[in-house]
Amino acid sequence: MLAFWRGLNDSYVREKLLHSWENRPRLLIQKGRKPSLEEQDRSFHEAFKTSKFCICPAGPDIDRYIALAIQYGCVPVILSDYYDLPFTDILDWRTFSLIVKESSVYYIKGLLEVVGEPEYQALQTNVVRVQIFLSHKPSTSIVSEILSGKDL
Repeated sequence: MLAFWRGLNDSYVREKLLHSWENRPRLLIQKGRKPSLEEQDRSFHEAFKTSKFCICPAGPDIDRYIALAIQYGCVPVILSDYYDLPFTDILDWRTFSLIVKESSVYYIKGLLEVVGEPEYQALQTNVVRVQIFLSHKPSTSIVSEILSGKDL
């Protein structure tokens, strides 16, 4: 699978993402409930595991989408104009994620298809390195709090 996202259309960019890409080949874009941290939601977690890219659109729970993408080794595609990335003093987000302007939502499939295999492999390898960095925290909910900049 090229890319995955499932969630509520509770922001402008998510609404456009669903409208433009729902039920298209190679992109699993679905309207549904917000990301579940429970293992019982197997189809949700399986999609994270089997997708090359995980779309993390602006809106509520963007931190959770990013945390889950990293947890499962899926390259995050951060689709946001105003999200302040955490740890920028020690993490170069461009080495393990794609940061895309919200206006590019209509071109997301094409943008992902032109990422060559060597570039993808480098991004994915670096996602695994970031997993190690974040692995000192026991749960995805804490990782999403770290990503959101909340005090623990």
